[in-house]
This record gives sequence, structure tokens and C-alpha cells, in this order.
Amino acid sequence: MARRHRRTTAATATTVEKEVHYRGVRKRPWGRYTVEIRDPHRKCQVWLGTFDTVVEAGMTYDATAIEFRGVKAKTNLPIPVDLTRSPSEVSTIESSTAMTKVLVLSRK
Repeated sequence: MARRHRRTTAATATTVEKEVHYRGVRKRPWGRYTVEIRDPHRKCQVWLGTFDTVVEAGMTYDATAIEFRGVKAKTNLPIPVDLTRSPSEVSTIESSTAMTKVLVLSRK
């Protein structure tokens, strides 16, 4: 009889929607989300705060992870393209875009 009960419990657990889990984010019993990350330099846990939504908490973790570990950090959401480029590439692209705008304006 115990096996039958376990199977039905397992079957109902798979049919119920599972919550998305984000790295570094925990859900409090009252529904808010807390964020912590391990600081690789000081080797301690860093409290990042409490948030109302899991996405907001995940984004906070991602920003701090990138700050601590650079673009190779493991994040919850995809890293924007601008962060994966080196600063010299970004400044070159921005300056070439600005020059294009100046040339277009000067033609009129």
C-alpha cells in the first residue's frame, strides 16, 4: 500500500507547475525572494537584499556575479551583448556610430 501512495504523490508532483529556480535566489515562506552570492575575494556570503519578484532578484544576482567574476560569470539570464565585448570594442563602435550620424547630418 505504501508504494501506491508514493506513486500517486509523485504523479501529482509532476503535474503541478514547478517554480523556476534562479541561482542565488531563495523564496521566503511569506512569498518574497532573498538574494545572496558568495564573494570569491573575501570568501564570504554577501546579502544582496529581498525582492518582490523572482526575476528582479535574479537580475540583481546576475549584476553582482558579473561585477565579481566578469563576463564569464554564471548568470540566470543571458548577458547583454555590450557586456561581452571589451571596453575598447564598445568605444570603437560608439565612436564610429557617432561619426556616421555626423556625416548624415552634414549631407543635408
